[in-house]
Amino acid sequence: MNFAYGGTGVFNTQAPLPNMTTQIDFFQNILTAGDIYIPSNLISSVALVSVAGNDYSTFISQNRPASHGMNFAYGGTGVFNTQVPLPNMTTQIDFFKNILTAGDIYIPSNLISSVALVSVAGNDYSTFISQNRPASTKKRLQHGMNFAYGGTGVFNTQAPLPNMTTQIDFFQNILTAGDIYIPSNLISSVALVSVAGNDYSTFISQNRPASDFPAFIKQVVDQTEVNLRRIHALGVEKVAVPLLQPLGCLPGITFASSFQRCNETQNALVRLHNSLLQQAVIKLNNEIKKSTFIILDLYNAFLTVFNNKGANPGSTTFQSPLKPCCVGVSSEYNCGSVDEKGVKKYMICDDPKSAFFWDGSHPTEEGWRSVYSVLHQSLTASFMKA
Repeated sequence: MNFAYGGTGVFNTQAPLPNMTTQIDFFQNILTAGDIYIPSNLISSVALVSVAGNDYSTFISQNRPASHGMNFAYGGTGVFNTQVPLPNMTTQIDFFKNILTAGDIYIPSNLISSVALVSVAGNDYSTFISQNRPASTKKRLQHGMNFAYGGTGVFNTQAPLPNMTTQIDFFQNILTAGDIYIPSNLISSVALVSVAGNDYSTFISQNRPASDFPAFIKQVVDQTEVNLRRIHALGVEKVAVPLLQPLGCLPGITFASSFQRCNETQNALVRLHNSLLQQAVIKLNNEIKKSTFIILDLYNAFLTVFNNKGANPGSTTFQSPLKPCCVGVSSEYNCGSVDEKGVKKYMICDDPKSAFFWDGSHPTEEGWRSVYSVLHQSLTASFMKA
């Protein structure tokens, strides 16, 4: 089970999400409830605890003095890409170089009396071992690889991490190196290319005029089309492209109506995005004369689950589908909020399986299972056809 949130840290960061202490609280609550895990389950378990640098990016954003040095490392990373989907050492050095180029924190003359600690901690080797790779055969990951970063988008977002273009660069570099994948491996592979809405939350956070939103949506979809075309050109024969879920139904929006109604204005913008994306996929499939690109209709799948009255076998009937399991005690607090004394300012429902949403934007495991129960038949048919 994953308790981490993209963009968070040991302490509170720029991301308005639970910090590591609160994430551990969630884990402890699940153990205490005893309906999912119990302590004896943990004897043979492994926990990955990653401090990914978001505390430091928050430090930088606050313009605090950097007289005592800076850390560019990410826990679990290595010289090459490891099991942890975070920047490797080459990219970390790029971050350092960018700071020197900007000149607002360090300048080259600061380095004369500085010491750099460059540590290779063995994560490359633990990744090698975890892949069960023979010591003398060609390296290859049999079950795929994740190039996405939580909080990122087609363009740069509030998360200081690689956007989709750079993520595809990483994929291309691996193909070029040829020591993990080669183009012929891609013939029977499927790529999931997901635009989850972070570009749009960034647009809103910048207080840009609402009248500019439709044009920005077109920019996002146009760049997505470029990205899809590029992934196919690299040799991927099947590409799954999810439509956006109804963002106006996320609890972070519906709290204004006590979790009773979706925001139709936001959903109308989502439908514009989805319509343009569907047009782009049809265009691409017509160009290559086969159904390489497959739409996953998350929008209608979410609404079907919300409206389910028992007519969809395998899909849970949620009594209050728009209400999250974890919610702030009042409108000024979110899931995971604490006050200045560290007192919790959020509540967690008794049974997470009864809730579609976990927090202000993320479905629970039961929520996603119900969405899949709606999608799986058409999904299987689409891939068989492709």
